[in-house]
Amino acid sequence: MKKSPRLYLIPLFIFIVGGVSANSLGQGFPKPGQTAADKKKAEEQQKADEAKKAEDAKKAEEAKKLADVAKAVEAKKLADAAKAAEARKAEDARRAEQAKRVEEARKKEGEAKHTPPAQNQFQQSRESVRKMSEEGLRKQHLEQQHSKRIEEIQHSTTIKPEDKPALMRFVKAEGLTNSHGMPAGYSEEYASDAFHLATKLQGFNFGGPAALWLGTSSAAGWATSRNAVDAAVGSLLIWSGQGRGHAAIVTAVGATTLTVQEMNFGRMVDSKTGVTDHFEQSSSAVLQKAALNRGSYHFEGVILPRRK
Repeated sequence: MKKSPRLYLIPLFIFIVGGVSANSLGQGFPKPGQTAADKKKAEEQQKADEAKKAEDAKKAEEAKKLADVAKAVEAKKLADAAKAAEARKAEDARRAEQAKRVEEARKKEGEAKHTPPAQNQFQQSRESVRKMSEEGLRKQHLEQQHSKRIEEIQHSTTIKPEDKPALMRFVKAEGLTNSHGMPAGYSEEYASDAFHLATKLQGFNFGGPAALWLGTSSAAGWATSRNAVDAAVGSLLIWSGQGRGHAAIVTAVGATTLTVQEMNFGRMVDSKTGVTDHFEQSSSAVLQKAALNRGSYHFEGVILPRRK
């Protein structure tokens, strides 16, 4: 019996379909000669390559960030250098102008010696007006300098934020004094005014930094003592230390304590100027009579609110 041609096509069809199905499963079966271990190793290598590629991308991003930071720092340095150069230029110009004025004043002084009385009087009047004008310019220049320094403090990255308020108060008060000639903002300003009132306006007639007050007040006729037990309300307590020393006025006396009111006593902000975080600000403290040394301040004695 002769076989039908269709029967011969069936095995060929099965072989083709089977091959196509295997390929369409997407590498579902191992390649000829490839073991399961080889396949696992290839997969692990692929994962390792992908991980390395991700790590390289991360390192490149970090390197870019570091480069950006370095550029920003360099730009800041250049800006600061330019600002400093501008400040030096302005200071040189100011000094040159000041030297010019001094030289002109010397020339006018020499000319005045050979000037007739009437003309000399006229020149003196003009000189007085000029001096008033120069004083106004000087004050204006000082205010500009203060504003510039305050702005520098505000934008400084090297000054601690908590120190900036006291330093700005110092700049504003620099060069100012009270009616007794004491520098504004320091303990001497508050203590001299308070002592003047406590002694019923007898007059604060001694001076210098607070560390010297025990001697200068005694020379001016005030009673003094080295013993805190002698302190009364209205007395001044005097300390040495930190350059200029410190002064406080006694507002209350207890059996073993003294209550004082003072200015510029606190955490030191600038040791060169003696500015603390309480510069130009008053505060109260209760002190033990037997332990009046306060950190770097050494107790020296008492100025009593009475004459010798």
